[in-house]
Amino acid sequence: MTTTLSGHLFSSRSAEYHESAHARYWTGVPYERTRLNLLDICVPKRQPENPQQAIWLVLNAALDMILEADQPYNVAGFVSLDYRLSPYPSHPTSPSSPGDDSRNVQHPEHLNDILAALFFLGANTAYREFVTAAFGEDEKIWATASQLCCRLQKWQGNVLLIQSVSDELVDMQQTDLMVDKLVMQGFTKTTTTVAGNESKQVSKIVIDCLHDEVWEKGVELAKAIRAVTAQK
Repeated sequence: MTTTLSGHLFSSRSAEYHESAHARYWTGVPYERTRLNLLDICVPKRQPENPQQAIWLVLNAALDMILEADQPYNVAGFVSLDYRLSPYPSHPTSPSSPGDDSRNVQHPEHLNDILAALFFLGANTAYREFVTAAFGEDEKIWATASQLCCRLQKWQGNVLLIQSVSDELVDMQQTDLMVDKLVMQGFTKTTTTVAGNESKQVSKIVIDCLHDEVWEKGVELAKAIRAVTAQK
C-alpha cells in the first residue's frame, strides 16, 4: 500500500505503509534523491502520556524487532536511517559503480546525509499536527486525500504544475514526485510548458515567492501564466 507521511507524496520511490498490533510502519521513506537516502519509521500505537517528555530514537536497526522488547514509556517513535556510502569497487559481492551517486561520496557527505535526515524528520514531526487537524487521526484517510490517489490514465489533456522554490510550507520534492507519478500513468515529462496539439504531457514551472505571496502579490503567478500563454 502506498501512503503519505505528513503531507509528503511518494510515487516510484514510494514509502510502504503497514500496521501491526503495536505500531504503524513506513518503510523506504526518501529524504533525499538517491536510492540509499531512505528512512524506516515506526510509530508505536501506545504514545507517551506527556508529549513534553516524548523522544524519538534514530538508529540503524530492523524496526520490526524493536517492539519485541518492552517499549520505554516516553518513546514516541523509532527511525532507522540509511545514507550514501563511500566507493568500494573491490567488494567481493556488491562492488560499487562509478556512476552510482549513492555509493561514491567522501567524508563529510555521510554526516551531511544524517543531518538532512534529521531536518526532514523534524519538519515532518511538526507538520503532523497540521495534517491531523485537517484530516483526523486515521492515517488511511490521509492517503485518500493525496492528489496522487486520483487516476488520470483516461485524461487526454496536459498537466502543468507550478511550484515556488521559496515556498516555506511545501517543498520541491512534493512537486517532483507528482511529476514522476503522472509519468507512471502514461504522461510524457517535458522541460518546457505544454503547447500545441500534443496530449498527455506534464511539465513544471518554478517560481520564486513565499507560499501566501502566490495569491497575495500575484507577480510570480502572472509570470507562470505568461510563460504558458506565450506558447499558444
